[in-house]
Amino acid sequence: MTDMKVLLLIGLLLMSIRAQAKTVAPAFLIVPGQSIGKIKLGDSRDEVHKKMGKPQFTSTGKVAAYQKSSKPNPEESRKKVKERDVVIDEWQPPKAIPRLTALFYAGRVIQIQVALSGYATRQGLSVNSSLRQFSKRYKNPEIAILLIYYNERLNEPDFLQQSWDYVPHGLALFTDVYGFQGSDPEGVDTIIVHERNRSVFTGSSVLN
Repeated sequence: MTDMKVLLLIGLLLMSIRAQAKTVAPAFLIVPGQSIGKIKLGDSRDEVHKKMGKPQFTSTGKVAAYQKSSKPNPEESRKKVKERDVVIDEWQPPKAIPRLTALFYAGRVIQIQVALSGYATRQGLSVNSSLRQFSKRYKNPEIAILLIYYNERLNEPDFLQQSWDYVPHGLALFTDVYGFQGSDPEGVDTIIVHERNRSVFTGSSVLN
């Protein structure tokens, strides 16, 4: 094979690789362990508001981080290791229910969450991607079951949600709400960026 043919094949290969990669504008780029769009971990609220404008919703609440537990019951497979009181800012585009959310602790961003189409990783992974597509890129997630709605009449959870936390990468997912009887989650509901090698913070949970 001539040098010219080798160079041509290399050029075609590079073009193919570039064609497979998704071009995502910086304002919509998800970088695990670092940022979602304009919001970066460690930013102050003032910095975020200057970049994003005034949030449509602001609230306060408690979030908790969990680690693996030795208990065999799947509802007790994780144990609470840390809880924080946070300020939650949310930006919601017109006519859209999903939101971009920043969690602040001690005045700094500790976690960013997005449920909006258009935001994606450099590999093109987004809330429109399947859990299987994420699993091809990220391995061995830590999984927790989260309570969404509790039926007080029956004294049991009616709906559960799962978090899939790729801890070393600083990336976590919430999968769609699914029935308590165990139908498989259908897809990705929310993408979360948090500090690498630290567990994701979640809201309401069946774990105490």
